[in-house]
Amino acid sequence: MNTYNKIIFVCMGNTCRSPMAATIMQNRLSKYDVIVESRGMVVLFEEPYNPKAVAVAASHNMIMPSNNAIQIANNDFGKDTLVLVMNASMKQKLYDSFDRAINVYTLCEFCGEPEEEVQDPYGKGIEEYNGKYICYSLGNFCFGGNSTPSDTDSMIVQQTFTINKKGKLTKSSKLNIIPCSISSSSGYNDYCPVPLTGDAKQRVLDKISQYSEGL
Repeated sequence: MNTYNKIIFVCMGNTCRSPMAATIMQNRLSKYDVIVESRGMVVLFEEPYNPKAVAVAASHNMIMPSNNAIQIANNDFGKDTLVLVMNASMKQKLYDSFDRAINVYTLCEFCGEPEEEVQDPYGKGIEEYNGKYICYSLGNFCFGGNSTPSDTDSMIVQQTFTINKKGKLTKSSKLNIIPCSISSSSGYNDYCPVPLTGDAKQRVLDKISQYSEGL
């Protein structure tokens, strides 16, 4: 069995999945002399870690380092370094792109679940993050900076929460999505949002579904 002195987690942009995984692993291996780092497949600029990821880690008493995203490079690979990626396509891309690539596995493969992958929870129209829904407006009802926006699509998101007498959440319903336009006029923004019907409603539902893959 191979032994490693360094573990590098790799996701697409090195702002969410890989730094979270590295933080968890660093906490697990705090008593051992193992270096744990993270990298990104495509890092175009020095972007800080996603604040939602930092918040989730903090909620579990783990502090993510104040680092910026780092692009993976050829010199990151070595016989004593384990590289764990989020899915099979990333694994293949690393082997195709770097002649020094070695000891690359998907995270699930290394854990004995080769058919699984770590889904990206970032950047969806509606995303499920740490068991909670995060909704991004397709258009802001209160936006006043553009009187003639090119895209007036938006949505209302409804969800019912049931709280018991002790103030604890006991039940939450599935989301009800209502496609809307931020304007009741087709020619300009009159700041009067209206629910959509018919083909327009279905078009926006399809758009939301595309942005919210997996939900």
